[in-house]
Amino acid sequence: MNRPDTGKTYILFHYSFNNLAGTERVLSNLIEMIGSMNGRLILLLASKQHETAIDLTAYPVEIYYLGCDNANSGTQLRLIRSHYRLYQALTSFLKEQDLGNNLTLLSTNVFLAAVARMACRKLNIRQAKLIACEHFSLHVAGRFSKLVRKIFYRHMTIVTLTERDRAVIERQYRPASCVCIPNASPFRIDTARYDPRKKTILAIGRLSHQKGFDLLVTAFAGIAQKYADWNLLIAGDDFGSKARIEEMIREHKIANIRLIPATKNVVELYQAASFFVLSSRFEGLPMVLIEAISFGLPVVSFDCPTGPREIVNDDNGLLIENGNTAALAEGMERLIRSEELLMQKSRNAAISAAAFTRQKIDRLWEAVL
Repeated sequence: MNRPDTGKTYILFHYSFNNLAGTERVLSNLIEMIGSMNGRLILLLASKQHETAIDLTAYPVEIYYLGCDNANSGTQLRLIRSHYRLYQALTSFLKEQDLGNNLTLLSTNVFLAAVARMACRKLNIRQAKLIACEHFSLHVAGRFSKLVRKIFYRHMTIVTLTERDRAVIERQYRPASCVCIPNASPFRIDTARYDPRKKTILAIGRLSHQKGFDLLVTAFAGIAQKYADWNLLIAGDDFGSKARIEEMIREHKIANIRLIPATKNVVELYQAASFFVLSSRFEGLPMVLIEAISFGLPVVSFDCPTGPREIVNDDNGLLIENGNTAALAEGMERLIRSEELLMQKSRNAAISAAAFTRQKIDRLWEAVL
């Protein structure tokens, strides 16, 4: 696709694009939006070359790989070493590219943002606009990542997912600027297929400690036999918790729970569900909740830090005391027992989803970019 050369370059700097989670969905939205603007668009990935989780060939985006696998994992010392190698690779990349004087470099992680700042200083790229995204819960940030924020954020524009995070960032780290931009739903608001009689409870997420599916199994165990015609479907790839979850299902002798891998046909899962449940111990701003209400699904969610409270309320769902499995079971049972309540909350879910449409969120991003 030929576009006018405005001298403007946008770089989206991320670890890898081999999975499709919330951050990757945000990036895919940005690629589509920026691709319609004038200028050069680069998706720069820290990892070795791999097939992207979604096909990006339809967009005018150049994809480059820096070849630094596992840069975002390991001990603090390994993080420092791996990100120093990443800094060297990024510096070489920026030096080789003809980027002009009008560069916007958006990083999806605090450590990537620090690497970007150091590389631009090394090369004396002083006019670059550096943007750092906070897409993870500040509630669980470690001391090292807090120190990195303190050193580097004062030179950057910070984008948070929630107003609560924005207030914390501004108070603690005093960035050059800070703005809240929630995730956008990748789906149109669609309630045409909603049927509360489907008797499937849906949960989606990585099978990891964070997502709390062990808590969900405990909660569902209390109502599984009482409502044997209802099913709990958990969709997600194993990130270390699958064996424990399967063991718990056997221990509780629950026949109506299914575990399936993550799927690209997630639309079919939302359309087949009666309501959605989120059992996470902590979140950023859960994309799955935004997606669920876009399909008119009522939500039962732990009031974990942070995110659910920004999406779920008494109108469209039930917020449950964080970690309280008995209360989570009671919340699910309330919806199971009342088709009228399901329909009421479904209507309100679709109304609240209007705050997360692509059109509204794109306008916020355009103002930042």
